Amino acid sequence: MIKVFISPSQQRWNPCCLGDTEQQHMFEIGKVLLEKLQKDGRFTPKIMDKLTGGTEAETLVATVNTANTFNPDIYVSLHSDAGYNAHGCSVFAYSKNSKGADLAQCIYNTVSILTPWKDIGVTYRPELYELRKPKCPAVLCEVSFHDQKTEAQFIHYQKRQIADAIYVGILNYYHLQYPK
Repeated sequence: MIKVFISPSQQRWNPCCLGDTEQQHMFEIGKVLLEKLQKDGRFTPKIMDKLTGGTEAETLVATVNTANTFNPDIYVSLHSDAGYNAHGCSVFAYSKNSKGADLAQCIYNTVSILTPWKDIGVTYRPELYELRKPKCPAVLCEVSFHDQKTEAQFIHYQKRQIADAIYVGILNYYHLQYPK
């Protein structure tokens, strides 16, 4: 069984322009991804619990510690972006030569198909805690921008499709077929 740790954003203070928060909509996508992985039977997934207190640094440490205790084969962090003059999906990995880079490319390839605009791509961010501290290949997927109305609507109305695209990216990383 392939162990997958799902880390939805804990950013309850990060508002979406449609009225909820990044934490709320990433947990909804994370739960759908969890269900898909559980139903598949080839995976043992775990999703991080929703945290209601603590600073950003404290929630990151708690999440990664929980993941490392679970000892996953891969770590998938789910986020939505804000504050840039950009659009679409971006997926971060620790470095170009990391195992996470291959996973990032697989997830980017499937999520970016959904977005009707030019996406950012795969980027390498070794300074990000969720990429450097897990004891396994890790990615951070920014599915789109929650501070731009059209993209926020995409996130809200395409949650199942986004989760499925991430799931297919994971299948592609492991060279597995979609179950019938």
